[in-house]
Amino acid sequence: MNEIWIQIKRKTEVPTKYQRNHETRIDWKTIHTIEKEDSRKIFQTISNGPIRTTSEFAFLIHENFGPGHYMCIARTPTSPHFFLFLKFVCDNIYYKIEPTYTSYKKRKRKFAPRIHKNILRNIRLATTDEDRKFYEQELAYAEEQDKEKGLTQNRRGPHPYLVNTPRTGQLCEMEDYRDKINNINNNEENIEEGYTQGFW
Repeated sequence: MNEIWIQIKRKTEVPTKYQRNHETRIDWKTIHTIEKEDSRKIFQTISNGPIRTTSEFAFLIHENFGPGHYMCIARTPTSPHFFLFLKFVCDNIYYKIEPTYTSYKKRKRKFAPRIHKNILRNIRLATTDEDRKFYEQELAYAEEQDKEKGLTQNRRGPHPYLVNTPRTGQLCEMEDYRDKINNINNNEENIEEGYTQGFW
């Protein structure tokens, strides 16, 4: 599996510039970046890292940066586009994955290939039901073709890098991954520095 680049952002309140209407505003501050090389030390699906589930990944972020509201955006080497990897809120025990509040229609338009945009425009401008049905069938056929080719309209979420994602909005307990590191240390003679000295 390909390595992955992840930027971790934390929701913080910062003072506004002129403070006419509001004294503070919400900002997503970048607190850390997981480089592609580091992802090999962290994720089990890429190499032999200890992190396999979203609960362990949330624990890793909590362990290093404390409780808070986090958003992780990512990019793979094969794609030039960024995607939302994980967005969650955590306290000292639990975490909750948050929805992105983006409608399916918006996502579909944003990530659809140009041919889909043209068909969507034709559906919107169709004057008769017959024309609308024809363009809807054309869109369904184009989407089927994309599925066969392996193209996706949108890329969201931690799959396939992390598994065991709870439902959006459901409280889930964070899992401690450090026992796995101890097992790796006991089983291997040559240990990479990333395991013994922490990731960051």
